[in-house]
Amino acid sequence: MVTFVAVSALVLGCVALLAAYLALRTLARLRRVSVVLGRGATSRESMIETSVRHADILDELVDQVAAVQLRLDDVRVEAIAHRQADQDTVADQVTALREDVAGALRSMGLVRFDASGDVTGQQSFALALLDDRGAGVIVTSVVGRGGDARLDAKTLTGGVQERGLTPHEKRAVAAACRAPGGPVADRQAS
Repeated sequence: MVTFVAVSALVLGCVALLAAYLALRTLARLRRVSVVLGRGATSRESMIETSVRHADILDELVDQVAAVQLRLDDVRVEAIAHRQADQDTVADQVTALREDVAGALRSMGLVRFDASGDVTGQQSFALALLDDRGAGVIVTSVVGRGGDARLDAKTLTGGVQERGLTPHEKRAVAAACRAPGGPVADRQAS
């Protein structure tokens, strides 16, 4: 029985020796890993110090991105305000231009006619120049016998003349009203 105890103690000693060898080997691996984590394989700072430094850099970047975002918001608000101001200015300019154009004599109606039976060749004419509101002027030239010419000018307000219009002048006003860009095409000359 003493042999049995001695053999058991020997086997138990071998198992303990094997367990100690495995424990030392695992400890050596852990030390290598802790050296890499503690000081790094090639760096002089530890992984913890590197992580802290990177966290600080990340915090700075987050602050910078937030500041840029705020600036972009300010720039966007300013751009919208400028665009609205520009649109208002353009709208005012368009309104002023429309008013200017409405007052421009831009519609023309010309009627040529023979003033009398002895003078032919339609040398007489009635010329109506109107703005968008039907205001303007009628110039009439009547050529009579012997080449005598009489020139008459009448003002119009809203397509109406206080002294009355001749049939030729009425036709000239109607032609000017129908002209492209003229006052209302269905306006009747009075």
